Amino acid sequence: MFTFAPSGRSLVHCGLLCLVVFTGCRKPPAEVVVFHASSLTAVLGDAAEKFQRENPRVRVRLEPSGSQVAARKVVELGMRADIVAVADAGIISKMMIPRHASWNVIFATNEIVLAHKDHSRFTDEISTQNWPNVLARPGVRLGRADPDTAPLGYHTLLAWQLAEKSGTYGAAGVDLVARLSGQCAKEHVTHDEAELLDSSRGPRGRLCVSCFVPRPRTIT
Repeated sequence: MFTFAPSGRSLVHCGLLCLVVFTGCRKPPAEVVVFHASSLTAVLGDAAEKFQRENPRVRVRLEPSGSQVAARKVVELGMRADIVAVADAGIISKMMIPRHASWNVIFATNEIVLAHKDHSRFTDEISTQNWPNVLARPGVRLGRADPDTAPLGYHTLLAWQLAEKSGTYGAAGVDLVARLSGQCAKEHVTHDEAELLDSSRGPRGRLCVSCFVPRPRTIT
């Protein structure tokens, strides 16, 4: 099994190709199964499309979910995956190695961002300097991922904790974690990033949400 965290187009395409090459004289797999973090859907979709054009006899099946869920499918449910691609390399090391995977590779990074739409409250005011104050205002609706199912969830909480402890934001940073947590209704704590972004697109989707933005950088 190949395990990637997080994933980029070139190396994932290479991993898919290796699955075919490493079969040697045996018949290549008819299907390559990939369990992956929802934040990697676009990257993996592009890689899979390119791979299937070059290898028309092999089908790539992508199954997006939260990163922890992707690992649990293998570890707890015994489901077969040829590649597991997650948004936090620690998940592979902690949950899958050595019983369910022999190695993993880290080759790129993501960034956590605050995403908001044009019709979100105070979207014309928010900045890198005042975001703690703006997000804690009455009427602002926040969304975040569940830390038990997606790295985005615990990275969001960590970002809030660091902002609170930094002292950078003055009075706006006091009890920041508690105040922002209070702005997240239960129905806006989602299983993964895809579900989180979908909730912001609905008819009442005036959410500011925390999400990952791919910023691929080769790790050397």
